[in-house]
Amino acid sequence: MIEGTIDPKVLSGMAKGRLQKKQDELEKALVGVMGRHQRMLLETQLGHIDFLDQQIEALSQEIARRMDPFQKALDQLDTIPGLGRRASEQILAETGIDMSRFPTAAHFASWAKGLPWQQ
Repeated sequence: MIEGTIDPKVLSGMAKGRLQKKQDELEKALVGVMGRHQRMLLETQLGHIDFLDQQIEALSQEIARRMDPFQKALDQLDTIPGLGRRASEQILAETGIDMSRFPTAAHFASWAKGLPWQQ
């Protein structure tokens, strides 16, 4: 669309994944007016999304690098059902690996209930 393709049939033919099954609906949705202004805005928005994707990738790599010394603890946290990699990283970032600051497991559980990923 940014490059000037406006034919709904051509555009719907570019669908990927599950959208391929909805080409008729896509064709109907893609009928409309897309002028230079809309193309410019769309190009700007897509460029911003690409930039954000690059930043997320760079930050993910930095987090992985910083978490490398804690791989054993991450692997142990990964055995907890429902606790994913990101939540495990958040726990370690907040608490470190020294759990002595929590007198009991109940104290730790009480702390964990207040985390954003838990709610």
